[in-house]
Amino acid sequence: MLLSKIADIAFPQYCVGCNTEGSLLCALCRQKIHHTRPTKWPPYKGLGTLVALGVFKGPLREAIHSLKFNSVKALATPIAQELAVLCQKKHLPKGIITPIPLSQDRLRVRGYNQSALVAKKLALMLGWHYLETLKRWQRRPSQAKLKRAERLKNVQGVFLCRYNLSKNHLPIYLLDDVITTGATLRSATQALKENGAREVHPIAIARD
Repeated sequence: MLLSKIADIAFPQYCVGCNTEGSLLCALCRQKIHHTRPTKWPPYKGLGTLVALGVFKGPLREAIHSLKFNSVKALATPIAQELAVLCQKKHLPKGIITPIPLSQDRLRVRGYNQSALVAKKLALMLGWHYLETLKRWQRRPSQAKLKRAERLKNVQGVFLCRYNLSKNHLPIYLLDDVITTGATLRSATQALKENGAREVHPIAIARD
């Protein structure tokens, strides 16, 4: 505890959303994130009801970018905290949280999977199970660089499920950082269901 206090004094944290000193994501910016979430997200064909913190803009966009591209891995904690509150408000039943995997090449370059960092902490906070059920069998171009129509083809058949899930009776919550067309989550959901998953529900940090 003492070392932590000394570290806070020597290396103060600044909010990625507004640059105020004190924390990586301040209370005001957390409120702004929730204010960008509509009462109900638009439906995605082939997916269940989406759970997401907010729209991919403002403090939430800065938090995801810092976590994903600037190696600010500590941001996984406040992001998971906000997701945990949201999941509890929605009274989601206990289940298995599984992250969307990165390709081996991208994982090697980045050194970590941002979705996995958040998923692990979220599972711990909720008392749910964490399991990496999927893997990518080949690298494809980044979804962010493609048009909406191209995204659907880009991720078709890209995921493989590592387990037989036919005996699992818990819902599976599939966590991704940003959902746009839903193509990635849809492809991953298909892989899980082909291997016996009965219920698969999407969770995203943000909706683009």
